[in-house]
Amino acid sequence: MSDKLAEVWVIFLDCSCMRVRAFIICLVTFVFAGSALAQPQWRARPSVRAEFTNSAVVILGKVISARDGPEAGGFIKGTFYSIQVAKVFKGSPPKKVELYSENSSGRFPMKVGSSYLILAYEGVFEGIEGRRLALDNRGNSGTEKRSKNALKILNELQHNQVPKTAAFGTVRSPPINRWVVFFAAARLPKKLIEARA
Repeated sequence: MSDKLAEVWVIFLDCSCMRVRAFIICLVTFVFAGSALAQPQWRARPSVRAEFTNSAVVILGKVISARDGPEAGGFIKGTFYSIQVAKVFKGSPPKKVELYSENSSGRFPMKVGSSYLILAYEGVFEGIEGRRLALDNRGNSGTEKRSKNALKILNELQHNQVPKTAAFGTVRSPPINRWVVFFAAARLPKKLIEARA
């Protein structure tokens, strides 16, 4: 590596043209910046809490069947899994849920007869009508055996009575300013206050 770097440095010093020097500086900067960004943000696995908050449904269940999705030119677009729900951490799914895993770099293959922790989101997919519950391999979904830590965190979240959540974030009511309530009550006629009490 040092020999190549020395050769580049010699060429750099020999260049009389400013454009060539600028090009070499940009090239070296690009190479070093690329190595610094080798682990892109989209590959980072979300925390269990963050994924729980952003999931539409969080369940523990057993895969009872799997079928290939629609084909386009001999290419299977994904797989539909039927899941028998054993425990619900979030959402109100029926006892039997159908999940979709797209046949892409994010596919999440599951074995029939195995139990899985599933943190599913809702999505729209090409060639499939309507919104579907889906999962991918970028999160904390996994076999029940491999998901012990995630299950522990989810049980804690469930017992701590986490606020009800929507598919795309936490639903919270705005805080009530006590002074506004006090001054509003102070301006009401006494008869109205007595009638409400």
